[in-house]
Amino acid sequence: MRAMYGVKVQTVFVCSVFASAFSVDSENLLDLVVPSTISWAQAYSDLQTTVNGEIREVFSRGKFTFLKELDEVDAAVNNLYPMIQDGMRPTEMEAFRSSFSDLGGRAEKLSQVLDVLAKEVDGFFKIVLSGRDALLCNLRVSDTVADPFPGNSGEQVRG
Repeated sequence: MRAMYGVKVQTVFVCSVFASAFSVDSENLLDLVVPSTISWAQAYSDLQTTVNGEIREVFSRGKFTFLKELDEVDAAVNNLYPMIQDGMRPTEMEAFRSSFSDLGGRAEKLSQVLDVLAKEVDGFFKIVLSGRDALLCNLRVSDTVADPFPGNSGEQVRG
Protein backbone atom coordinates (compact mmCIF):
# COMPACT_ATOMS: atom_id res chain seq x y z
CA MET A 1 0.00 0.00 0.00
CA ARG A 2 2.95 2.31 0.65
CA ALA A 3 4.11 1.77 -2.91
CA MET A 4 0.69 2.78 -4.23
CA TYR A 5 0.75 5.83 -1.96
CA GLY A 6 4.15 6.74 -3.41
CA VAL A 7 2.84 6.40 -6.96
CA LYS A 8 -0.16 8.55 -6.06
CA VAL A 9 1.99 11.29 -4.52
CA GLN A 10 4.42 11.37 -7.45
CA THR A 11 1.59 11.35 -9.99
CA VAL A 12 -0.14 14.29 -8.30
CA PHE A 13 3.18 16.12 -8.09
CA VAL A 14 4.01 15.62 -11.78
CA CYS A 15 0.48 16.55 -12.84
CA SER A 16 0.56 19.73 -10.76
CA VAL A 17 3.84 20.73 -12.43
CA PHE A 18 2.33 20.15 -15.89
CA ALA A 19 -0.89 21.96 -14.95
CA SER A 20 1.11 24.92 -13.71
CA ALA A 21 3.30 25.01 -16.80
CA PHE A 22 0.42 24.87 -19.24
CA SER A 23 -1.92 27.19 -17.35
CA VAL A 24 0.80 29.83 -16.83
CA ASP A 25 -0.16 30.06 -13.17
CA SER A 26 1.87 28.92 -10.17
CA GLU A 27 -1.32 28.58 -8.11
CA ASN A 28 -1.77 25.12 -9.64
CA LEU A 29 1.36 23.87 -7.89
CA LEU A 30 0.50 21.62 -4.99
CA ASP A 31 2.65 21.40 -1.90
CA LEU A 32 1.88 17.90 -0.70
CA VAL A 33 2.85 16.90 2.81
CA VAL A 34 4.05 13.33 3.17
CA PRO A 35 4.04 11.90 6.70
CA SER A 36 7.54 11.59 8.18
CA THR A 37 6.85 7.93 8.89
CA ILE A 38 7.31 7.21 5.18
CA SER A 39 10.97 6.40 4.47
CA TRP A 40 11.18 8.59 1.35
CA ALA A 41 9.33 11.58 2.85
CA GLN A 42 12.42 13.79 3.21
CA ALA A 43 13.69 13.04 -0.31
CA TYR A 44 10.27 13.83 -1.74
CA SER A 45 9.99 17.03 0.28
CA ASP A 46 13.41 18.18 -0.96
CA LEU A 47 12.47 17.43 -4.58
CA GLN A 48 9.13 19.20 -4.29
CA THR A 49 10.68 22.24 -2.62
CA THR A 50 13.36 22.54 -5.29
CA VAL A 51 11.09 22.05 -8.31
CA ASN A 52 8.21 24.17 -7.04
CA GLY A 53 10.67 26.89 -5.97
CA GLU A 54 12.21 27.00 -9.45
CA ILE A 55 8.78 27.20 -11.07
CA ARG A 56 7.63 29.98 -8.76
CA GLU A 57 10.85 31.87 -9.47
CA VAL A 58 10.24 31.64 -13.22
CA PHE A 59 6.73 33.03 -12.76
CA SER A 60 7.97 35.81 -10.48
CA ARG A 61 10.33 37.01 -13.25
CA GLY A 62 7.33 37.46 -15.53
CA LYS A 63 8.15 34.52 -17.75
CA PHE A 64 5.16 32.28 -18.10
CA THR A 65 6.28 29.38 -20.26
CA PHE A 66 8.73 26.56 -19.77
CA LEU A 67 8.99 25.49 -23.37
CA LYS A 68 11.39 27.64 -25.35
CA GLU A 69 9.51 26.63 -28.49
CA LEU A 70 6.34 28.17 -27.05
CA ASP A 71 8.26 31.36 -26.31
CA GLU A 72 9.50 31.40 -29.89
CA VAL A 73 5.95 31.02 -31.27
CA ASP A 74 4.84 33.83 -28.98
CA ALA A 75 7.65 36.07 -30.26
CA ALA A 76 6.73 35.32 -33.89
CA VAL A 77 3.07 36.10 -33.22
CA ASN A 78 4.04 39.35 -31.49
CA ASN A 79 6.09 40.24 -34.57
CA LEU A 80 3.20 39.49 -36.96
CA TYR A 81 0.41 41.10 -34.95
CA PRO A 82 1.32 44.76 -35.67
CA MET A 83 1.67 43.98 -39.38
CA ILE A 84 -1.83 42.52 -39.47
CA GLN A 85 -3.39 45.24 -37.29
CA ASP A 86 -1.83 48.20 -39.08
CA GLY A 87 -2.20 46.79 -42.56
CA MET A 88 0.67 46.32 -44.94
CA ARG A 89 2.08 48.43 -47.67
CA PRO A 90 3.30 46.64 -50.79
CA THR A 91 6.90 47.22 -49.67
CA GLU A 92 6.26 45.28 -46.45
CA MET A 93 4.92 42.14 -48.11
CA GLU A 94 8.30 40.42 -48.12
CA ALA A 95 8.74 41.07 -44.38
CA PHE A 96 5.22 39.74 -43.79
CA ARG A 97 5.92 36.58 -45.81
CA SER A 98 9.16 36.05 -43.93
CA SER A 99 7.49 36.52 -40.53
CA PHE A 100 4.61 34.28 -41.52
CA SER A 101 7.01 31.58 -42.70
CA ASP A 102 8.99 31.95 -39.46
CA LEU A 103 5.80 31.47 -37.45
CA GLY A 104 4.97 28.31 -39.39
CA GLY A 105 8.42 26.84 -38.74
CA ARG A 106 8.30 27.66 -35.05
CA ALA A 107 4.78 26.25 -34.72
CA GLU A 108 5.96 23.03 -36.37
CA LYS A 109 8.84 22.75 -33.88
CA LEU A 110 6.40 23.33 -31.01
CA SER A 111 4.14 20.61 -32.39
CA GLN A 112 7.05 18.17 -32.50
CA VAL A 113 8.06 18.97 -28.92
CA LEU A 114 4.47 18.52 -27.74
CA ASP A 115 4.29 15.17 -29.53
CA VAL A 116 7.42 14.00 -27.73
CA LEU A 117 6.02 15.28 -24.43
CA ALA A 118 2.73 13.47 -25.03
CA LYS A 119 4.58 10.21 -25.72
CA GLU A 120 6.65 10.59 -22.56
CA VAL A 121 3.59 11.33 -20.42
CA ASP A 122 1.84 8.34 -21.99
CA GLY A 123 4.85 6.17 -21.16
CA PHE A 124 4.86 7.49 -17.59
CA PHE A 125 1.21 6.59 -17.06
CA LYS A 126 1.70 3.15 -18.63
CA ILE A 127 4.47 2.53 -16.11
CA VAL A 128 2.24 3.72 -13.27
CA LEU A 129 -0.63 1.52 -14.42
CA SER A 130 1.56 -1.56 -14.88
CA GLY A 131 3.02 -0.99 -11.42
CA ARG A 132 -0.46 -0.67 -9.98
CA ASP A 133 -1.59 -3.84 -11.74
CA ALA A 134 1.45 -5.75 -10.47
CA LEU A 135 0.82 -4.52 -6.94
CA LEU A 136 -2.84 -5.49 -7.08
CA CYS A 137 -1.91 -8.91 -8.46
CA ASN A 138 0.57 -9.41 -5.61
CA LEU A 139 -2.05 -8.35 -3.06
CA ARG A 140 -4.51 -10.86 -4.51
CA VAL A 141 -1.90 -13.63 -4.44
CA SER A 142 -0.92 -12.81 -0.85
CA ASP A 143 -4.60 -12.90 0.14
CA THR A 144 -4.89 -16.37 -1.37
CA VAL A 145 -1.68 -17.55 0.29
CA ALA A 146 -2.69 -16.13 3.67
CA ASP A 147 -5.81 -18.30 3.81
CA PRO A 148 -5.45 -21.34 1.55
CA PHE A 149 -8.46 -23.05 3.13
CA PRO A 150 -11.33 -20.55 3.26
CA GLY A 151 -13.93 -21.35 5.86
CA ASN A 152 -11.35 -23.18 7.98
CA SER A 153 -11.11 -20.33 10.53
CA GLY A 154 -7.36 -20.72 10.63
CA GLU A 155 -7.46 -24.18 12.19
CA GLN A 156 -5.06 -26.73 10.86
CA VAL A 157 -6.36 -30.03 9.61
CA ARG A 158 -4.58 -32.96 11.17
CA GLY A 159 -4.64 -36.30 9.61
